[in-house]
Amino acid sequence: MPDRAITYTVITRTLSHFRALLGAGELLAAGPPMPAWPTPRRLALMASIERHWPIGPIVIWNPTQDPRQPGYLLDGVRRLTAADTTTDHPDPVLRDLTVIEPAYTLTATPDGVYLPIDAVWHTITFLETTRAIEARGVLDAATLRHAENIADAFHKTDVVAYRLHGGTPADIHALCRHLIPGRTRRAVLDLIAARAETR
Repeated sequence: MPDRAITYTVITRTLSHFRALLGAGELLAAGPPMPAWPTPRRLALMASIERHWPIGPIVIWNPTQDPRQPGYLLDGVRRLTAADTTTDHPDPVLRDLTVIEPAYTLTATPDGVYLPIDAVWHTITFLETTRAIEARGVLDAATLRHAENIADAFHKTDVVAYRLHGGTPADIHALCRHLIPGRTRRAVLDLIAARAETR
């Protein structure tokens, strides 16, 4: 049963931390899946992450104070997963390693040198990817360092999270009307309605 009073904390963790929570099921996306972002928006987000620019806060709701219960990601799921290759995004996001400034695409040229962003999240995948590039004879020491710096940027980018604790579904509903924009708010309200029905 949710605690009645809503409290909140503001925390800052890395992007990879929140992605790990999503992957482990400790953080659940609220409501039905949101529509996929258009390609230009996804690519612009990748450039912002690489530059360590703020990508906007996320909102998490923990209905109880029990740390064993997962939290619900009310706002921010698309920002945390925009780099992933999914059914909504079947083409991987690629970082062009031939330029210093962030340059992202979904379309590789045959002679290009690209780092799939999916590869930055796991060390083994990153190493396999860079070895494959090296086998083509196009990965020198400077380009490898460049790829490592890009991966490092994705791992170390900080994300601010507003973590709401407690409250009833109706309380969270009222609060979300002020915190979260339209389409995302509808997904949150669907989640809250579903939680209210199970009480």
